[in-house]
Order: sequence, then C-alpha cells, then structure tokens
Amino acid sequence: MKIIIIGKDSPIQRHLKNNVEEILHELKLTCQIDIIHTMDEILKIEDKQILLTPALIVDDKILCQGHIWSKEQIRDFVIKLCPKTENKTNNTSSDKYAKWKGIPRENITWHPMIDTDKCTGCGMCVTSCSRDVFDFDVNQNIAVVARPLQCMVGCTSCKVWCYYDAIEFPDTRIVKNFIKRNKILLTAKKDLENRIKKTKILKERGRMKKIKILGGGCPKCHKLAQHAEEAAKELNLEHQIEKISDWKEYQKYGVMMTPALVIDEQLKSSGRVSSVEDIKKYLKE
Repeated sequence: MKIIIIGKDSPIQRHLKNNVEEILHELKLTCQIDIIHTMDEILKIEDKQILLTPALIVDDKILCQGHIWSKEQIRDFVIKLCPKTENKTNNTSSDKYAKWKGIPRENITWHPMIDTDKCTGCGMCVTSCSRDVFDFDVNQNIAVVARPLQCMVGCTSCKVWCYYDAIEFPDTRIVKNFIKRNKILLTAKKDLENRIKKTKILKERGRMKKIKILGGGCPKCHKLAQHAEEAAKELNLEHQIEKISDWKEYQKYGVMMTPALVIDEQLKSSGRVSSVEDIKKYLKE
C-alpha cells in the first residue's frame, strides 16, 4: 500500500499524518509514508488534480484534500482495501516486546519514521538497532521500518546515529501523556522497590552475577550488552549489568580496547563483541 501526504508542514498536515500512522499501528500494518511538501514536488503530480492541501493519497486514490480524514474514515478505507488486515501477524512485535510496563505495545504510538528523500541507504540504523526494527529495501536503496512495535518506547538512538537526519519520531509529549494517563510512574516505583529488594537478597546469598560493559556507548557496546543479557537469561541466572564509560575505570581492568566484558570483576574479553555462547561459558566459570 502506497501512502502519500501532500502539503506544507503545518499543524493540520501533521494531524493528518498522525491519524494515518496511528491507524497503521492499530491495524498492524507497516507502510512507508511519503511526504510531499515543496511547491516543485507538488507541481510534478498535477495529474492527480490536487487543488487544495493537505491531501491524502492511498494507492493513487485521492481520499481527501483541503481537509483531513478522521481516524475512523482512514480505518474503514484501509480495511476495505486490505480485508485480511486484522489477521496479519508478520509485523507485530515478538512476545519479548509485546508489552511495555504491562501495557500492550500496540496501544503506544512510538516508532521511527524515515524521510525517503533524505535516506542515503547507509545502513547505520539497520545494523545498529538492537531490537531489529529496520529492514533494508535493496531495490530502493533505503531503510524501512519493518517492525515498529519492537521499538523501545522513548528510544531515539537511531535518530541520533542518522548522519543525514532522515529519521524522525513522534512528539515526546505523546509518551509523557501516556505515562501520566496510565499511572505508569506508580508501576515503575513498585518495580524498582521489588528489584532493590531482590538484588539485596541475592547479594547476601552471593548468587548475583555482576556484569560490566566497558565502552563509550557505541553500537558494538550495545550489542555486547545485549549478548550478555541473552546469555544470562538463557542460563536462568540472576544478574546485574552495569555500563561504564569512564576511562579511569578501564585502567583498573587493564583494558586497552573497547568494548570490554567484565564478569564478577574478572576481565573476559576486550576489543570485540563476544558471542552469546562465549559469554555463557564465561558465566559458568
């Protein structure tokens, strides 16, 4: 399904764009939305007979112009266009990311959006995202948001990494309002209290595995932390992961290259991303 929104950047254009994005999330569809906002670009599509903006075009059909369609109107049209939409499962989040703070992930509007005009196909987001949110379209030579529901709520790492500023996110106020509306701060407080209590008990028993990731926060550091997390969980070990970026701390362990992995104060690897299997062996030692 090809979706185009035409019109200069304005509150009403952004409102239309948000309506489209929310319905796509609700129906578990992943579609690239092209935004045409300059006069030169608009004049190139005169064959569409666009007289007023903002306008919404889906698969070459003009749905509205000069006003915005409601979410209900957009939902009804998309369902008629794709009758099997509600049965699709290939773009839903995995069970691992199905909920955030106990709330179904599909209820939360948060994911990256790619400006195809700016995307150069460098692959930075595709290869760096630890949650596998992106795929790469070889034919168009651009990254695509393939699994939006796997994006960590509030995370904007890919936007920071994107050298060409081709990635945008919804307004952060959406997340903050969601937190307030669903009283998530209370949930977080309870989770924190339970975690502190559990950590204290395990430390007293000497069963807690202390894992440290030494590095400046690069993609390799994130990947090493992810591997350590997976290894500890596969072994069903209680663990605590600490990320350290202070060079003075590196010297204590004799680390010359990062990322480095330290388990129970013992340096296990440096200058490389240890595999999950290797880390499992280290944890068993």
